[in-house]
Amino acid sequence: MEFAKPGDTINSSRYLAILDRLRVAIKSKRPCRLTNGVILLHDNARPHVADVVETQLAKFKWETLQHPPYRSDLSPCDFHIFGKMKKHLKGTRFVSNDAVKDSVKDYLNQQPTEYYEMEITWLVYFVDFRNHGESPRSDEYTIDVLKGDVEEFLLDHKLPKVILVGHSLGGKVAMQLAVEKPDMVEKLIIEDSTPRNFISGGGKYMSLLMNMAYEIEKIMPTGVDRQTANQFFVDVALQFKSELKLSEETIRNYDADLLPIKWKGDTYAITINIAAVAKALMNDTLQQNLPGTYEGEVLLICGGKSQFKVGSDPLILKYFPKVKKIEFEDAGHFIHNSYPQQFLQEVVFFINHGPPCQAKY
Repeated sequence: MEFAKPGDTINSSRYLAILDRLRVAIKSKRPCRLTNGVILLHDNARPHVADVVETQLAKFKWETLQHPPYRSDLSPCDFHIFGKMKKHLKGTRFVSNDAVKDSVKDYLNQQPTEYYEMEITWLVYFVDFRNHGESPRSDEYTIDVLKGDVEEFLLDHKLPKVILVGHSLGGKVAMQLAVEKPDMVEKLIIEDSTPRNFISGGGKYMSLLMNMAYEIEKIMPTGVDRQTANQFFVDVALQFKSELKLSEETIRNYDADLLPIKWKGDTYAITINIAAVAKALMNDTLQQNLPGTYEGEVLLICGGKSQFKVGSDPLILKYFPKVKKIEFEDAGHFIHNSYPQQFLQEVVFFINHGPPCQAKY
């Protein structure tokens, strides 16, 4: 039975009303259930565990079975398990809460590792823009074109509504899609990006990255093992650590797999179409033109030492009135690398609840 319409805001009062309606429905359709006992499965979302709700459930004499909790150490990527677990439990009568728990544990223990790894890929999509990674190369490289590529990807994969996460240029494209196609975006998570054009909002920094990529491509060592090649990147980055706003420790611990490079057996290959990206920056063709506002929930994660000065940009609030900001004061442009655990915690918490855990780190 459904007692809440899609889009309803659920607070403790609304949840109490839903529970009352549920109790009336049970009394009408299965009166013996109220006598024999009701086991309520629900999560620990704030409206569900409010004091008034706990008091009401105690009066009902209902037993509550905690749904796996929404918290930072449980990824939404694990939620695919719940539907299959429901099928596993369907039709079985349990005499106690412990019996349910034992059955769930037995089911999970029987699943191979591949079961979890494979399912995760069905829920999270990582998309390389054109001119990046394994995607095709093209002379067409604008915000509108990239937005169109993402929209086409979502339609092709039958994903009617998604949570978008974008960093830098990815953030700009995510913003564009959210404003133009709000029905396709449930929530928006932006890492250190702003609607302001690249030239006026960190253009020098982007030029620095492109120049570094040019130089790396020219002097990339060949005929070496992977450890030697990785050290080459560390040495180059250390020369620009002040411009990159990265500490020596961060650079030395950086995961090379996160860089736009691909191992070829005895050297790395740059996986960015440097010429196309540099041309777009030079000609200022990555301009942003937002035709309206996005009224959904938005999380903006910004670096206090980033050249883009995202945290103080008023354009964010103009186009995204419900934005919530988190600033990592000592981070530059790559917050996800400088503070990976805190970054992930905030992203997962926002997906599940909304407001950030804290406004500053």
